[in-house]
Amino acid sequence: MDLIKGSNLIIVTTLILVGCSTSTPPSKAFDNNSDADTGHKGKGNVTKVQFLDVLQFTNVEEIKEETASTIPMNGLYTRLKILPIYSKNDCNNDNCASTPYPYSQRSGFARFFINKKVSINANIIFSAGNYKSTIPLTTIENISTWSEGNSWLRSLTYSNTHEPLFLVPNGTTSASTTFRLQSVEENAPQSSAILGLAVNAIDLVAPTAGILTSINQNDFKAKAAAIDSTLKGVFSKDLKEDVTFSINLANWSDERKYYAQLELPLEGEGWDSPKRGIIGKWEIAAEAPKPSIFYDIHICPDGKKLGLICEPNTDKAVSAVFTRFKAAPKYAEVLGKPLGAKDTDEFTSVKSIVIQLPEVSKLQSSEYIKSLDQEKLTNINAACAAIANKMHTIGLSQFDSQLVIWSTLNGIPSIPLISSELIKNKDKLKACKITINNLS
Repeated sequence: MDLIKGSNLIIVTTLILVGCSTSTPPSKAFDNNSDADTGHKGKGNVTKVQFLDVLQFTNVEEIKEETASTIPMNGLYTRLKILPIYSKNDCNNDNCASTPYPYSQRSGFARFFINKKVSINANIIFSAGNYKSTIPLTTIENISTWSEGNSWLRSLTYSNTHEPLFLVPNGTTSASTTFRLQSVEENAPQSSAILGLAVNAIDLVAPTAGILTSINQNDFKAKAAAIDSTLKGVFSKDLKEDVTFSINLANWSDERKYYAQLELPLEGEGWDSPKRGIIGKWEIAAEAPKPSIFYDIHICPDGKKLGLICEPNTDKAVSAVFTRFKAAPKYAEVLGKPLGAKDTDEFTSVKSIVIQLPEVSKLQSSEYIKSLDQEKLTNINAACAAIANKMHTIGLSQFDSQLVIWSTLNGIPSIPLISSELIKNKDKLKACKITINNLS
């Protein structure tokens, strides 16, 4: 059958709905001389219920942690993580056999009598507050017709680690995630090519910032909507399976994750056949949280995680960030961080945002290089408060807001403040005091 039989999917869908029944007809599945709804026994026999699994090809398994070691995530950054768990590269022992799926070629005689066009797509749909993303995982297409000949288009995303960081706001406890399989016959030739071109085109105008902000959230939404629209355009609802689950964002554990698995019928088998092989299996989870976008220091309960720089709790992670910054202040890197999309990056760096604040503009005067009187201290305090509020509105953590405040006061040449004067007057600068204490 070369992946999928070229039968009409209206019939196929019907087969899926009844395909899990055994030799007992579906109408008799609950007929055991008893009332299956109430569970009452009939004629002394125990009620036997037959479960119909209508999701034939997708399976999502929740992996729950065995320990209670978790990290609160509110006020920290995380990102959606999709990694391969079971792929052809894992087939290196007796527990897994890698079987190449053939690029079967039908003869011209067969194509003359029966045309076949089959397209399959699997993707992840993720939604957390203002952040929405659609991530294609695999697209498989087989066209075999008299006029177009034989063609196969197949792509498989084993991992996706390019999703942006986003701040988990207070009150947010979970993210909605859907693992979706879609297929169409006859209606969407070259659908995988269309999807590939669309994704590549979208990437050209997609946000480049590695963090979701209030500035670029509409661009991320537009990218997700464009991919969704393309998928709807090239894949009908002939076959569609959705499994929706919730990723916990209130607290994080390394062990808490989901496994999403996609299966398809083996060669020569129909949609209703139990003989299926695994196309891919992905781990879907939230990445270990981190307090800053400027330093790659994560928070892991045991203090270590393969491939990550980790601290065991938030306090130690924040301390590590501040210690590194004080040792070698990255004023230019902090102020130059882009927070927008490709066509607006020039105007949405941290510096370009804070320098436009009226409270910060007041500090651009040679008068501030002299001793600070009460009026000047009041203006500096107002600037610290304005920067903190702006960074919070944009979507930066309170820890990164402190890095921005200190970088603004010390790293912009047109603001001639002297650090020693700020430190000497910190008790009069209530909005700046915590920043001065942590970073001076």
